[in-house]
Amino acid sequence: MRKREFYTIYQIDLNKLNKQPTEQDKIRIGENLVLKLINALKGRPYIEGEENFIPELIYVNITNKMKNIEEKIREIDKNGFTINGTTYKRLGKSAAMARTGRIAFVAEELKERLEELIMLGKKVDEAVISKYEAYRGLSFSTCLFSDAVPRKVAIVDEYKTTINEYIKTIKNGKVVEGYENVKVTLWDGMGVHSPEWGKKVAKSLGISYVPVGYQIRLFPSIKGMSYEFDFKAFYKEKGITTIKDVYGKEWNIEELDAVWNTSMFKFWKYFTSWNEFIELREKYYAPLQMDKIGIARWVIPTEKADKYSKTSYQYLQNLKLKGSELIELAQYTKELVEKVYEGDYRYTMAFLGLLANNFDEEEDNEDMLMANKLYTAFAMNPKKIYNDPHFKRFLKNQLQKTITEMKLGKLYIEGRNSFICQDPIAYLEAAAGLPIKGCLNKGEFYSAGLEGYRATFRSPLIHSSEIGKDLFVKNELTEKWLKRYDNVLVLNAFDLSAQKHGGADFDGDTFFHTPDERIVNATFTQNNPIVIDINDKATGQAEKITEEAIIEYDLRTLDNRIGYITNLATFWTNLGSAKANVNLFDEHLTKLRIWQGIEIDSAKTGVHPVIDDEVKKFENYKPYFLWRYKYNSKGKLATWTNKASMNILCRHIEHWEKEKFIWKKWEETDIIEAADFLINKEVIEQYKEEVEELVKVIREYYRQYNAELAELWLDNKFEDQKKMKQFYNKWYLKVNALHQNKELLSSLAVHVCYKENRKNEHSFNFPWIVAWEGILKTLEAKQQEEKILLRKLQETAEAIDTIEFLGRKYIEEIKKKHISTDKVIAKTKEKISIEVPVVDIVGEEFAEKIKKDNIVILKPKIYNNKEYVSLFQNEQYIGAIAHKNDTIDILSSLKDYYNTKFKVELKKINKKSAVVELHIA
Repeated sequence: MRKREFYTIYQIDLNKLNKQPTEQDKIRIGENLVLKLINALKGRPYIEGEENFIPELIYVNITNKMKNIEEKIREIDKNGFTINGTTYKRLGKSAAMARTGRIAFVAEELKERLEELIMLGKKVDEAVISKYEAYRGLSFSTCLFSDAVPRKVAIVDEYKTTINEYIKTIKNGKVVEGYENVKVTLWDGMGVHSPEWGKKVAKSLGISYVPVGYQIRLFPSIKGMSYEFDFKAFYKEKGITTIKDVYGKEWNIEELDAVWNTSMFKFWKYFTSWNEFIELREKYYAPLQMDKIGIARWVIPTEKADKYSKTSYQYLQNLKLKGSELIELAQYTKELVEKVYEGDYRYTMAFLGLLANNFDEEEDNEDMLMANKLYTAFAMNPKKIYNDPHFKRFLKNQLQKTITEMKLGKLYIEGRNSFICQDPIAYLEAAAGLPIKGCLNKGEFYSAGLEGYRATFRSPLIHSSEIGKDLFVKNELTEKWLKRYDNVLVLNAFDLSAQKHGGADFDGDTFFHTPDERIVNATFTQNNPIVIDINDKATGQAEKITEEAIIEYDLRTLDNRIGYITNLATFWTNLGSAKANVNLFDEHLTKLRIWQGIEIDSAKTGVHPVIDDEVKKFENYKPYFLWRYKYNSKGKLATWTNKASMNILCRHIEHWEKEKFIWKKWEETDIIEAADFLINKEVIEQYKEEVEELVKVIREYYRQYNAELAELWLDNKFEDQKKMKQFYNKWYLKVNALHQNKELLSSLAVHVCYKENRKNEHSFNFPWIVAWEGILKTLEAKQQEEKILLRKLQETAEAIDTIEFLGRKYIEEIKKKHISTDKVIAKTKEKISIEVPVVDIVGEEFAEKIKKDNIVILKPKIYNNKEYVSLFQNEQYIGAIAHKNDTIDILSSLKDYYNTKFKVELKKINKKSAVVELHIA
């Protein structure tokens, strides 16, 4: 599958725009239209594995706690700001950026051209500013780009109707309930495409299967979820050969790639036809190689989805579950943690695998890399490695993290998140002007392979009425047309199921669903009407798009109170729970549910809710579990909620942790024995004449390593992954420059760390960082002839003695062969990168060469009888790595990489030197 591209830009706080940005101001973001267009306009290629810094784009981070905020926003919106001699002007922000307080600014030289490209040359003089900004802001959506642009699409009108339902709502500031005609837009943000087009997209992205649904971004302003449906066969059965779009064009159904609607095409009114839209895209985007469609996400089949997922406190606190019942629900997660703690190597391998399986993720993470090394080592000798001091400490950190999450209601239960879809048969009937019958009746749901009741949830969740107890059925129509709708929840077209779940729509929203009867039976289904804002989707007034209007919009979107409203609801829910009735303060919770919906949409509508004083009078108080483990004991503790179910669960997990886990004792191990197992005595004997001097150097390196590690901790608490990676790579290269025998280096590193410093050492990670290759090679040589492995179980009769970990079954298997470490070593070494100084160059000329071609080959160059590690391109020498006190050891190690291709990332350019970062290509 094609990997996502990542770029680096500056994100700077509003109150720091007068300062020079630093490396700490850089953030990494996935590819989007704006980034791709900037690079195309600058003629700058994307280079895999490099930083791909975009200096022309800056995100300004804004919070309403900053001083003189209104004055500063007016200033930058009006005049921009200047950094490094470049003036930046406001470009816009997506709805998500508005919620998180960020605005994008672009180099002034590119602003006009980018705005023209984003709007395909269309001028909009008047609009609802919040919607205008949100729809233009789709260009900041992260997605993968595919060449499979659908050329023939019928855009039909969105379908609005009313559904009469018994609901709760707010009228004149009071909560009322009764039957109301609720206005709804069916299939909001959803359409269908042909199976043929779906295959083209999958092929273009290298997906090994054909997803039944794609979350699309066809810029500008088309967004939504498109599901596969054989609409050609469907309409043929109905005797329908053409369909009319919103522009009045009659389309031959056999020629269509998709049938989408105006709820997906936000700017449809600004185009005279679909053909004009496609032609303008070709005119503006094709010259820049950007006539593509963005794919943000897609449906994965059930077999690839998680069978078990974590709950949240929002879900659990709104169920009819006593504290004792939550404790029972936690048993499964407790047992998993206990089995790893108790040393069950099968569960330990599965637990490590959760981390190691992420090894190929684009975002390097040192914990993931270490998990892969430890997973491999553990597979070769579980009993010995389980008692290794570094392994123990690493495992302890991961287990403690899981336990803390349990206190916050994150418990593993059977269930998963799935995209939602609304009856596509009813959709096609409506699109063709047919009577809407659909394939599902009111109250029915469908998903291939599911039958019976399931509890459904959508985040954020405020009120107990938002949890569904939904009946999944199948019938002749679903089996004929929807059998591919696996891991998709299909809602009917006749009730308010989407509105019930926090006002969900169908442009990519997901529900968490579970068949767990304890949860299904704990939903509030009686006397708990759906909470609906009958004035839902209220919008601001259309106005002229002026500089002042944009400034006012930015000021209006400063205050994001989604978390604030959620915390108020958590307080009232837990206070009710403490009094044995979750819905005791139903009026407050009903209002908060409606206000939350208004607040979520405020980035698009510009409308914020006004919260009653009575509802917010305890705004600074939080229930114990939240106060202690999410907010680190900050704020005020609501002691009168102690009997709430979530607090009972939290206290139980605390007690269980204290009683069950004696971490200090658990960490105790025979360090000398562990060291002896990792040391290759034969290799030490072989090189005994060199050992004395080598061990002196490694002792000094060990001292320096720990001193620098302490500085990093004080600097950023190890949160800067890039700094940590550079630090680890530097010491890996320095140590490996000392000798060609990896097992000798690892044996001496283990000796220094495990034996000589065992009383002062805490993590024992030094040898696993600097000499991990040697450790794995030593373990490989010490494997037993018959090796017990763990493999995922195929569902066959061979299963006799199995274990289950998060719903996936495993079986022990005897393998009469060694585990080879070669692949693990090779794969890990691909991650090596190092920053070095380059000399013997003309700075600007060198920079120009690297910009044109960033691939170099390391080779030796002899000058004055001295060998220099040098950079070559097309057999031509272009520069050498400087001989300095802090690079001599690294240079020696880099000689092992002669004739290896490296990617070069420029960090600093001087007149006759440069600083570069080398990555194995």
